[in-house]
Amino acid sequence: MGPMASYTGAFTRISVGTAVQDLFELSVPSTAMASVISVVITPTADEINEQISIDVLQFSGAFTSGSGGGTVTTKATNGKFSAASSTLERNNTTQATGGTSVTIRSDGFALQGGWIWMPVPEERFWFGPSTLCVVRIGATLGQATTMSGTITWGEVIA
Repeated sequence: MGPMASYTGAFTRISVGTAVQDLFELSVPSTAMASVISVVITPTADEINEQISIDVLQFSGAFTSGSGGGTVTTKATNGKFSAASSTLERNNTTQATGGTSVTIRSDGFALQGGWIWMPVPEERFWFGPSTLCVVRIGATLGQATTMSGTITWGEVIA
């Protein structure tokens, strides 16, 4: 494996409705592999505290990308590497479906405390060429809330 370039992307103060939602969808192209370095999800305006279910999934095969959110402008975390090969979407209200999906992380967090996933290098999962990494709210929220989120990942050319 060659040197790993790292990138980051974020959404800021987005209303997350009461339907399940893909907070991040990282689409890995056929020419690269990617590994998530960290994900941070924080409430930015909420008066209640509820337990939130969150999952990280890998999609492969004949999957359909989610929609209804937006594309995130990503940034290299150092000046050595150019733009990311992967594309990043945020807050897709129509979730990714189809193909083969595997849950690689299933977690929960208290909304007011936020969620940080920062696996040590030995626990990082590699998303192969032509796969999706999806960070998904796993169950409906009790009420719409405003959240911000950041994902950082590394890429190598496959």
